[in-house]
Order: sequence, then C-alpha cells, then structure tokens
Amino acid sequence: MASVIALCTIAAGQASAALEASVTVSSSTVGSGDWITVERVVSNSGTTTLTGVSATLQMPDYIVPVPESTNLDCSFSCDPGEVALWIIGDLEPGQSTTAYFSMQFTGG
Repeated sequence: MASVIALCTIAAGQASAALEASVTVSSSTVGSGDWITVERVVSNSGTTTLTGVSATLQMPDYIVPVPESTNLDCSFSCDPGEVALWIIGDLEPGQSTTAYFSMQFTGG
C-alpha cells in the first residue's frame, strides 16, 4: 500500500490570508490499480471579494487522473508530475467552490 499525497497551491489577484484550500482523498492508502476520488475546496473566509483566484494541483507520481472527471486545465491525460491549473475567478466573502475528480493508482 502507498500513501496518496497531492501538492496544492492557491493564489488570488491580491494577497489575502482569507484564501483557504483543502485537498482530501477517498482513501489515504491505495494499492496498484485502486481508484480514488479527490476533492478540492477553495474558500474565501474574509469579508471582501477575492478576484482572480486560481489553484494548482501537482499530479503525484504513480497517479493517473481520469480527464473527463475534472475541470482542471492540463494536458489530455494530466500526466504524473504535471501541474494542473484550476481557474476559479472571483470568490465572494464566505463563498467556497469544490472540484471532484477520479484518479487511478498505477503502482510505485
């Protein structure tokens, strides 16, 4: 069994401590061939609208995303090691947005 680790960064048009992100997976350990679902949530916990919000997710080694299952901007297959971009746009105060996608663990 292997541990699933995903690297996530977020950015806004202006710096803000109110911008929060989380990445959770349906299983923290997987075996070769297992499928997992990844949930990414980006939130604005502040009192002003955040503009130009985007998030990136570096695809871990030995993980192959299902391209149709995601709204991330990357190559057709979102190759391992590739950095996928999620363009969110504006987030109102208290607003959050969520993306889900499926991945298969290919071994490692």
